[in-house]
Amino acid sequence: LLPFKGLTGEAVGAYWSRTNIPEVDLIGADRAPTAHTVTFAGTVKWLENTPLDGADLNRLVADASQVPGVGATTPLVAVSRTGVSVKTAAVTLGPEDLMEAWS
Repeated sequence: LLPFKGLTGEAVGAYWSRTNIPEVDLIGADRAPTAHTVTFAGTVKWLENTPLDGADLNRLVADASQVPGVGATTPLVAVSRTGVSVKTAAVTLGPEDLMEAWS
């Protein structure tokens, strides 16, 4: 499955609690169903006219910090249909990148 755009891992999933706080759209890991190592955390915003912005990334940072295995050096991934307006994510992906990854 990976590496792709510098990301590594054997499994990709999501993480959320029963209350949906925290809610992290993407979690990369070394294995499933229980990871030994989390390799990245990410958010997906698929809005038609609005890029992923700083508030979205700040929410990812806050939520991902509650995921066991995520630390200050865990790469953050921003996936957006209409681009990303901030440059603080380690990796940004758009529709073309997703098509490339699975073609």
